[in-house]
Amino acid sequence: MQKRDLHNAVFNIAGESLWGLQGGLITSATVLVVILRHFGAGAAMIGSITSIETCALLFPQIVGLYLFRSRARRKAEIITYHYIAIIPPFFLIAWILHASPYLSLATVRAAVLACWGLEFITSGIVTAVWMDWIAGLFGRRFRGSVMGVSFCASSILGTAGGLFSGWVISHGNSAHTFSSLYVWAGVIATASITTFWFIDDPGSDVNGSLPHPKLSLILGNFRESLADRDFRAFLVGRILASSGFCILPLVGNYFSSAHGGAIEPGTLVRCGTAIAVGTALAELWLGRLGDRFGHRVGLICGIGAQVAALAILLLMHGVPACLLVYFLAGICAGSALVSHYNMVFETCPHENRGAHITLANLVIGGFTALTPIVAGVAAAHWGSHAVFAASLLLSVCALAWFLLRVREPRKRNSGRLAKIASYD
Repeated sequence: MQKRDLHNAVFNIAGESLWGLQGGLITSATVLVVILRHFGAGAAMIGSITSIETCALLFPQIVGLYLFRSRARRKAEIITYHYIAIIPPFFLIAWILHASPYLSLATVRAAVLACWGLEFITSGIVTAVWMDWIAGLFGRRFRGSVMGVSFCASSILGTAGGLFSGWVISHGNSAHTFSSLYVWAGVIATASITTFWFIDDPGSDVNGSLPHPKLSLILGNFRESLADRDFRAFLVGRILASSGFCILPLVGNYFSSAHGGAIEPGTLVRCGTAIAVGTALAELWLGRLGDRFGHRVGLICGIGAQVAALAILLLMHGVPACLLVYFLAGICAGSALVSHYNMVFETCPHENRGAHITLANLVIGGFTALTPIVAGVAAAHWGSHAVFAASLLLSVCALAWFLLRVREPRKRNSGRLAKIASYD
């Protein structure tokens, strides 16, 4: 690792750590569920959280290909964009919660969920470009390790943020408490993104801009990506896996109910920090493992963890079950961050990696965006256990698919791999 790589790794880890801290303060899996339940939300609305996040995060990504084209100015453009578009919704939610005594419960629920969706829409516009930028900062030999350590540190501070949120909510389960959490999250998010100004971007040495992304060129890149049989198999596996574990907000709703153990809101949020612990361990371990043996094995581990989590949901209840499920969900999340994105990077058959990342996200999101809404409605009509059983079946199918049909990209002896290596 060269001096520039080490320098960038340090600041990438610092920035991701702070971003994880703010995420832990207001995680949608627990804190947002507690807030919505506080204002009278039912299973259907809570189940829609994941759908809103998926649609809002994935579908706007193609816009980023048009907005962020300058290689030399990319770092400045995407960091400034965070200041003006991604971070303000945190403060807007804080204001809505602060003003909630003067609003109807339905208005508060709708406004909070709408602002949460806005935050994900603005994030979605920059997601593919951000991941492409990060991928270009580090070589393929150690990129997984750097991403793993970065996300691990993010998850560790996310654990601290979640524990703090749980303690705060336990001592003051009120709109004012919820509002203060979003204010703190906005301030920490600002500090996080500011850290990335210190990244020494190799792209700043390159003059000019990326080619203007004509629709015909983007569609051509999409066709070239989809023509790859192994990439198609990878997409099918990820669609099955994502569909099988779209029920995380329903987990919090279930454990808050009498059937799940009637866990108190503050205790639920503290249990939710097990997600960050599992994510940290998975990211640290799977990033290094993937650099050595390929990132397919990391995805198999993540899907195996979600199968175990869903089995526990069907067989156990109470605080121990809650901790185990959230810990295994964290392993699944860590796999989805490190192993998934590195496999997307390495399955790209052309040099427009941003278009390839966007396509993967759009295809997976397009198939899975409505699944959480269906799961929420089904849970309201037939109960959570029926939904968990269906999710377990899909997850087992995803695990079998990855074991039998998805190949490790690095083992393919083709000219495409040489092109990827030169691009990295």
